[in-house]
Amino acid sequence: VDWTGPDYHDDYIMVTEPGGTDSINYTRTRSGAPLELKLPPEPGTYDIVYIMRQDRTELARISIEVTEVEATLSAPAEGAAGQTIQVDWTGPDYRDDYIAVTEPGGTDSIAYTRTRRGSPLELALPSEPGTYDIIYVMRQDRRVLARTTITVAETDASLDAPSEGRMGDTIRVDWTGPDYPDDYIAVTEPGGSDWIAYSYTREGSPLELTLPGAPGAYEIAYVVDRDNTVLARRPVTVSAVSATLTPPQTLPAGATVDIAWTGPDDRDDYIAVTERGGTGWINYAYTRDGSPARLTLPGEPGAYDITYVMNQNRKVLARVEVTVTDVGYSVSAPETAPAGGTVEVTWEGPAYENDYIAVAAPDAPDNRYLTYTYTREGSPLTVDLPPEPGRYEIRYVLGQDRLVKATATLDVTPVDATLSGPAAAPAGSDIQVDWTGPGYQNDYIDIAAPDAPPKDYAAYAYTRTGDPVTITLPTTPGDYVLRYVMASGGRTILARQPIALEPISATLDAPATAPAGSTLTVNWTGPGYRSDYVALVKPGESGSVDYFYTRTGPTGELDLPEAAGAYELRYVLGQGQTVLTTQPLTLE
Repeated sequence: VDWTGPDYHDDYIMVTEPGGTDSINYTRTRSGAPLELKLPPEPGTYDIVYIMRQDRTELARISIEVTEVEATLSAPAEGAAGQTIQVDWTGPDYRDDYIAVTEPGGTDSIAYTRTRRGSPLELALPSEPGTYDIIYVMRQDRRVLARTTITVAETDASLDAPSEGRMGDTIRVDWTGPDYPDDYIAVTEPGGSDWIAYSYTREGSPLELTLPGAPGAYEIAYVVDRDNTVLARRPVTVSAVSATLTPPQTLPAGATVDIAWTGPDDRDDYIAVTERGGTGWINYAYTRDGSPARLTLPGEPGAYDITYVMNQNRKVLARVEVTVTDVGYSVSAPETAPAGGTVEVTWEGPAYENDYIAVAAPDAPDNRYLTYTYTREGSPLTVDLPPEPGRYEIRYVLGQDRLVKATATLDVTPVDATLSGPAAAPAGSDIQVDWTGPGYQNDYIDIAAPDAPPKDYAAYAYTRTGDPVTITLPTTPGDYVLRYVMASGGRTILARQPIALEPISATLDAPATAPAGSTLTVNWTGPGYRSDYVALVKPGESGSVDYFYTRTGPTGELDLPEAAGAYELRYVLGQGQTVLTTQPLTLE
């Protein structure tokens, strides 16, 4: 409905009987123009009225003729029980209108599909044979706009399967049936429809079905998923199975041991270690890996059970009590060691696959550490120390569940360093820096911006090369800092010294013109660093036509190309390909 008006608070437009004042339906004008207004479900003449809500003043009224709505249905005259059929329809397709299957002459749906799914749409037939109606229902007032009849014929199914089997066995079931979406073959209680185990019919015939984990009388059933109608049944008797376990009565904590077993070995059955009398596993090994099973024991000593468990329903077929005993653990290390270095640790313990010796804060949880080395490296072994001084613990940690089994205290002492280098040097030059410090394997002296973090640097040299070290400076002049960086534990700066990098310059001396194809002599001045060079380039191109290294002396020769034109001579710093000076050259 398009409208104009004052649109005062809570003004509305309504549909009413001719000349009436009581609304049948209405919509607030705040919904905007145009707005949607639901018409009455009965045909006839009505009025649409603008009402000013404050005093119910009528500001505008028009008349509208509401016509009858119609619908048609086209569906098969018959179908199979539980089948999904296609229904063609026409109709108003109002919001939530639907096509339904009902009892003859009824309106209560047995199954339905919304008309918003389009025409044709799919509709599921009842699972019980008989005569039914298919109807078009206008959702607003549940009015039936169209009705047609359909005969639903009986659907058959058959089952062929063993009449008996063991608990947890997987059997093959041959079947016939309608194979509607999500139909399934199930194991049920006698006469029941609730499944204990099932397989979808879409898996084909024959299919595999797992028998229950408890002995007794059961049935195999073909079940129509939509309404749990059972189309076929056959009995099956499930017999009991047993298992045996023969572990040693005493076992070492944390060890991986062999457990001999017998049992049904059904899919995903497993041998587990549990708390005494418990069912939740601590560790387990699948029976499909054979007997004996390789089972890892808990790291804590105590009373436990070894169990054979059927995976299907977690039924315990066998249980044996065992005692898990502790094994000897010790760690020994120096009482003090310098920060960022390494320490040699002597230890005793079982050295299981993932056991390790760790360095940790004394109050850190068992599973937290700063550095570690696996015990498979032998005893003694070397462990890295943190860069921060303080008191730490050396720990023997059982890798399976991160249990700390032995500790020793270690005081990490501070380390320092000194630097002695020039206060200023030409940019790009090589300098020597004297140093003292721990000199660990990956420590280095670097040059960086004054506020750069430890990981950012312009150039560096490892301290392992000796004292002094040689560093090639950046080519950009400015204020920098020399730093001693201890690499272990996240790069700690132990010493700093400011250094100023002085600007550098160069000159080129050569004729402004030269014959194409000739040899050109160029004189130069500049820093003359080892990888610096003088190049002949074509303007706008990246590669050089010819070049010579400045290390050959203050004069060099270039072979000029045969092509005449404009070129450029350049003095280039090899370190960063920085161009210090240029001179144009014309080839004639």
